[in-house]
Amino acid sequence: MSAKNKVACKKKVETAELIYFLENILEGMKSRNVLVKCGKESVQMSVPNEVKFEIGAKQKKEKNKISIEISWELDAAKDDETLKIGSGESKENE
Repeated sequence: MSAKNKVACKKKVETAELIYFLENILEGMKSRNVLVKCGKESVQMSVPNEVKFEIGAKQKKEKNKISIEISWELDAAKDDETLKIGSGESKENE
């Protein structure tokens, strides 16, 4: 896939709304399908069995920050495909 789809939103929200967004991300990860939509822009992604996960936390005098990144290679999404190995003879009822 050479086309680049990107959605980015920055928004100040109540903690309850943040929890709602994070729970929706978790549900999407569980169902292996995540949709991120902001205004008219949206990105829908299939999630493979393995992903790269990074988390960081930073404290400064007047600001705290938690950063979470979840990423995966597009080829990794193909890991969910069924693997069949045989002698080369195709059988109709497999």
